[in-house]
Order: sequence, then structure tokens, then C-alpha cells
Amino acid sequence: MSFVLNQSLSQTGCSKLRVDFDRDGFVVIKNFLSPDEVGELVTQTEACLDTIGYKVSIESSSEKSFGGTKKNLQHVSRWFDQELRSGKPYQFVKNLLGTELKPATAAYFERIPGEQAGIEPHFDSIGHRNWGATIWIALDSARISNGCLYYAAGSHRVEYPNEVGIEDFDKSGDHATAIEIDPGDAAIHSSRTVHWSNPNQSLNRRRAISFFYWSV
Repeated sequence: MSFVLNQSLSQTGCSKLRVDFDRDGFVVIKNFLSPDEVGELVTQTEACLDTIGYKVSIESSSEKSFGGTKKNLQHVSRWFDQELRSGKPYQFVKNLLGTELKPATAAYFERIPGEQAGIEPHFDSIGHRNWGATIWIALDSARISNGCLYYAAGSHRVEYPNEVGIEDFDKSGDHATAIEIDPGDAAIHSSRTVHWSNPNQSLNRRRAISFFYWSV
């Protein structure tokens, strides 16, 4: 697993990140956003969710595994549309993958305090296995207790079934990596990397925004 302090990375730094990303299927970038940028992201997120009247509850999160998820924020907010197509997330993922990108979706994710269901192991390119990447930016501190992301290191090189909740997948193996990060930190994973999150058993919210791209 790679934890890297975000800064103006040299070509050598980008190459090292790409090696780690190709090996593990993910990297983690500390301080990807400044405190001011995090504040702006929270403000824009709340405004977008208010516009569509989106509310998430323990009941909705427990009824289905993606109950705390809202995709395609770019269809509602011009700000999210610009960020998805040309903002900091786009530029960073483009440099990391070393290829042009096709923007797919900006999404909101929340694990609700006291919920009973998490998100079972899956990968993002279910059904077609195309290459791409998601950058997942924390709005709150993400810990094991409140449902942080887990990645299965190296799983992007394995052919898994096209389903959410991969049958007999071992979530406790040595490959399982808990991504405990703070507001403004970012985790970037391949569209073929298996990931999941457990229910939030704490009193603390765990919100995040993601930007998903296909590789051209």
C-alpha cells in the first residue's frame, strides 16, 4: 500500500506511483485536497444533495447495500460536471494512468451510524471488465469503526465473477487492506480492484465523494 503526501509530483514521483498502482491496484494520497478545498467540496456536495432532495437514513442504508449512494452528481451540478471533466481529480488520475480519460460519474457515498449493511466485495467494471479508475475523496475521517474502504491488493489481476458480493471471497485474507484516511485524503483504485466496506458501527458519519473514469 502506498501513502503519499500530495505535492507537485515530478515525473519520477508519478512513475513510482504508477508502479505501486499497477502492482496493488490502488494508491492512497494524503492531503490530496487542502482544508479550503475540502470545505468547498462539502459545500458543493450539500448544495447538490439539497437540490435533488436526497436524504439517506438507517432504514434505506439497511434495506440495500448501496443505500447511502447517489451517482451522477454531474447531471445536477455544473460544479461537479466541471470537476469531473477537467478538475484536480481528472488531472491527477490522468497523470497516474498515463492515458486520456473518459469521465463516467461523480458520486456521493455515506456509511450511516448504526446501519446494519455495508457494501459487499465487488469491482467497478462488472460485466465488461474495461480498464479505468476511481478517485475516492474523504469528507470525514474514515476508520474501521465507521465503515472505511477495504481493498484487496492485487485483485485487479484476477478474474472474479461479475457480481456484487463475490461468492466465497475472503475479506480477512492478507490481501485485505483497510483504508483509514482523513478529510482531504484520496484513495485511487483500478476499475478491476475488488473493494468493499463494512457497516458503520460508530456514532460518526463517513462521507466521501468519488470521481470515476474509463481509460481511453
